[in-house]
Amino acid sequence: MKVIGNTTDTARQLHIELEETIEAPIERVFTAMIDEFSDWFPHRFITGSSVRSEVRLGGPTWEDWGDGQGILQSLLTAYRKPDLAAMVAFGGLFGNWWGQFTYRFETADGGTLVKLSIYLMGDLTDDLADMYLNGWPGLFATVREHLSIGA
Repeated sequence: MKVIGNTTDTARQLHIELEETIEAPIERVFTAMIDEFSDWFPHRFITGSSVRSEVRLGGPTWEDWGDGQGILQSLLTAYRKPDLAAMVAFGGLFGNWWGQFTYRFETADGGTLVKLSIYLMGDLTDDLADMYLNGWPGLFATVREHLSIGA
């Protein structure tokens, strides 16, 4: 993992590059990570809520709290199956920040190489930065469980 960071008095920038090989064909890994995101993504702001996604260019992903309430998490800004997806994310509940997530998928020995580039900027708390820096191994394990291939 390569991390590039810059901090000022009012804002932070965080750049994370991740690579992970997942032991499944590229089409299946793309479908699991992008098209089926709402089926495996574990994080919720409110217990009992659900994550919803409209998988199409410009499509939103949001946490649905019921009765038309919730929080917009991201918008899909690039979608080319099976090798590219990108989204812009918003962090309204944990300060004023936004991010760009770009997923690239490549066929590799033993499965699919996932290259994830994350750029975050704004009022990033230490806890939020730590979550993005250290939370991905657990998320990749969750994707593997979703694919039923183990960690």
